[in-house]
Amino acid sequence: MRYLAINLVQEGMRLGKTIFNEQGVVLINTNTELTRAAIDRLELLGYKGLLIEDELSEGIEYQENFVSNEVRFSLAKKLNNALTLKSDKKTLSNEIDNLQSMISELVDDILSKRELNLNLLELKMFDNYTYFHSVNVAIIALAIAYHLKLNKADMLTVGTAALFHDIGKLFIGTEILNKPGKLTDEEFEIMKTHSKKGYDVLSGGNNLSSKITVSVLSHHEHYDGSGYPNGLSGENIILFGRIICIADVYDALTSDRSYRKGCPVLEAIEYVMANSGTLFDPELVKIFTSRVYPYPVGASVLLSNGETGLVIGNSDEVCLRPTLKIISGEETRIVDLINDSEYRSVVITKLIQ
Repeated sequence: MRYLAINLVQEGMRLGKTIFNEQGVVLINTNTELTRAAIDRLELLGYKGLLIEDELSEGIEYQENFVSNEVRFSLAKKLNNALTLKSDKKTLSNEIDNLQSMISELVDDILSKRELNLNLLELKMFDNYTYFHSVNVAIIALAIAYHLKLNKADMLTVGTAALFHDIGKLFIGTEILNKPGKLTDEEFEIMKTHSKKGYDVLSGGNNLSSKITVSVLSHHEHYDGSGYPNGLSGENIILFGRIICIADVYDALTSDRSYRKGCPVLEAIEYVMANSGTLFDPELVKIFTSRVYPYPVGASVLLSNGETGLVIGNSDEVCLRPTLKIISGEETRIVDLINDSEYRSVVITKLIQ
């Protein structure tokens, strides 16, 4: 199975994985032969790519996310339903309890796994920033927490805080949230209040620990002290807030917004690496870049020598140098970008999407 950008999917190709809509309803089942009308409709619905089964990807074991799309869509639906209840504090409190129970079940499932794969490409296969951002941040944060070997209670804390990290934006005007351009200084000061507003609403009569609410308050604090609302630095920032900061920035950079297109996965990861020790905790950046693969198995890439390859394996040591099946006409060959001497000066220039 391999990933193909929606504009490269052709009529007659066979779908490799079931597709859902925003409500979690099945649209097309696995192994369905795709029609032109179906492909066009999926593109209209916001699908950026699809998983395809074909001869080229035969024998390649696609790395599926540790969180299934069913769970991801269900969390997003529950969260967005809950956020429409901001004026009904009692009902909102009940919905927050329900969501925390879902995160608890997810953490139990994660801790039962021997390996944890986070496929960043699959998170963006269907991308609706408003609907999925908080869920994506929770998934990325949980992956980092897992590889930090945090215990169940701490994983529940980081997952819940990440899911609710932007709840304070409910109290920011849509004219600022959806502005199709750069915010003015005054507008940005208003936007910066969302972390404190989120802290206030989650502290007000909900059954959430202070670690969760403080993590929500702290998710825009920077490692060098340049963040907000309190200008904290280093380990003075709660660990869970430092984790969420990386996950939040990464997902925001790679998401389409009203004022810009999302940037490629590689650019976002390079941004995180470049700001290690300034915006982000350097130890957490090491974990993020070694355990969260920008080029998951099944992804197609373009190399600096002009060749095209299909990712068939990853290294925990160097996330930007996977093992590839090089495609040259009807011939293919396997290349390890870390160890093959002929490819030491060759780099991946583009994820084909």
